Amino acid sequence: MKYFIPTELSDDTIAHLNIPNKPIQVNVKRWSLSKADNCFNNVKFYTENNDGSLQFGWKFAILGNVIVRLIGHVVIRTPDLKLKCITPQTDNRTKILFSPDDNVKDLIIDNYLPGKHIPLVENDQVKSYAKLLDYTETLRVKYKVNSPQYKAELEQLNWLATASMPAVLRAAKQHTKMDESCYCGSKTPRNSCCN
Repeated sequence: MKYFIPTELSDDTIAHLNIPNKPIQVNVKRWSLSKADNCFNNVKFYTENNDGSLQFGWKFAILGNVIVRLIGHVVIRTPDLKLKCITPQTDNRTKILFSPDDNVKDLIIDNYLPGKHIPLVENDQVKSYAKLLDYTETLRVKYKVNSPQYKAELEQLNWLATASMPAVLRAAKQHTKMDESCYCGSKTPRNSCCN
């Protein structure tokens, strides 16, 4: 089971996320000086020399149709109030699903944009797994990424995640309808993928 990037979110899913704005499709037009996974600095640098301002918000990834990962992201708000993403996406997408949320800027620590995981189902194992994933997000801020402390805690979290995965997978199978994107992350409808 792996994350997949949705092109839209259902109203039911949006209701679970408690976000201030409905997600919209934003065009990705890579700026020549942009670096992948560096949206905050890309947009800051761009707006120092070009028109536009920083628009904070969230991108989305879904795990097994039972957890949504909200990923802090920054795009450009142009003078005519349109949004555009200048950061190259690792999968070369030309559009991203983005929800503007100015509160994201208050969650930045040392240029690290926040991430959070929201369970979509009432299942204790899924809720625990989402909390585990949230804690993993905080390690990047708590320790230097290659430090012994970081590696030790990450190893322990990976062990816990591996032990939890069978229950999360069962929940994903139970809560994925046959006509929905498969819980495995393939983006193929489940009835043409995993049964």
